[in-house]
Amino acid sequence: MLSTEELKRYQKQLVLADIGPEGQKALKRSKVLCVGAGGLGCPSLIYLTATGVGELGIIDPDKVDLTNLHRQVLFTEKDIGQSKVNVAKEKLTELNHNVSIKIFPFELTIKNSLEIFKNYDLVLDGTDNFEAKFLINDTAVKCEIPVVYASLSQWEGQLATFYAKSGGPCYRCIYPTPPKDMILNCEQAGILCALAGVMGTLQAFEAIKVLLTKQFKYKNFDYSKLLHFDAMKMQFQTLKIEKDKNCPVCSLPTEKIVLKETQSVLCQTGFDLAISVKEVQDKDLSQYVFIDIREPFEWKLGHIENAIHWPLSKLKSHEFPNLDNMEKIILYCQSGIRTKEAVQLFKDHGYTNVSYLKEGFSHWQGPVVTCS
Repeated sequence: MLSTEELKRYQKQLVLADIGPEGQKALKRSKVLCVGAGGLGCPSLIYLTATGVGELGIIDPDKVDLTNLHRQVLFTEKDIGQSKVNVAKEKLTELNHNVSIKIFPFELTIKNSLEIFKNYDLVLDGTDNFEAKFLINDTAVKCEIPVVYASLSQWEGQLATFYAKSGGPCYRCIYPTPPKDMILNCEQAGILCALAGVMGTLQAFEAIKVLLTKQFKYKNFDYSKLLHFDAMKMQFQTLKIEKDKNCPVCSLPTEKIVLKETQSVLCQTGFDLAISVKEVQDKDLSQYVFIDIREPFEWKLGHIENAIHWPLSKLKSHEFPNLDNMEKIILYCQSGIRTKEAVQLFKDHGYTNVSYLKEGFSHWQGPVVTCS
């Protein structure tokens, strides 16, 4: 039942013929899981909370960082250093106490995804890497629940709602395997903050429509469209997605779907070169040569003490530092994404003792130098 307070709170959407009291009750009964409380997750969560979805689950292992405030609108300066999911729960509860907020302050993995997903009606994909997107897709297909997907890069965004059980395609119908070339996330490629707001809001809108579809059986939702938004040109384009009859996931019976760790570009080449920040910092740092492949402005903001600055652009131009091949080289960027490509370039150039910081400079706790 809807309380008197809820009837007043939601009155502007209750008057919509496609929602009304029964639709609002359907929303109140619904449970939505959001993977990632970042640029996409923050606006999605705000609007789903305001709309009156009964339960929201939030998965994110990270803490609020100054660089997040540019686009992650749930957080403020006083939240820096705090758990994202804890802050999100507090802020969302202040917005609407009727919504139950459950938090998962850890990374989504093949070991926990099924146990979590089975309790929800729909999943929002607010992640920025292929490994997570494949795991979200595969788990959702196996659990027979829809996924509202979005991605961002620079001035462009994509959006689609996948629901294999309905007969439509899944994410792997578009991307069966990870791309061979490196695709940078918003941290490396750059992004305008408002784009995250647009695409995250559209995710919430899609989720609301799917949840109402479950209530109003006569409503037909098209699960075969992909929306592309070019913010620079202010153009929306809708593309038709075809279901792949040979899809490695949604073409299988759900009981035969096996969740697997998605191989990264480096894994495909046979290298296992990631080294954790903790593993490095527990050793004598003087035995390593650190190479910072970030851009000059990132280097000036802070870098590992005694590191060499050698931007990725120079490596792509086949310019390499003059180092002994016996040196233990550790490459790093901000989050570990760009260094995967850099390691391959070093290997192709003949260096054999090269690894990279898995989590990147953003997780470094050792001595840091800034440039004035």
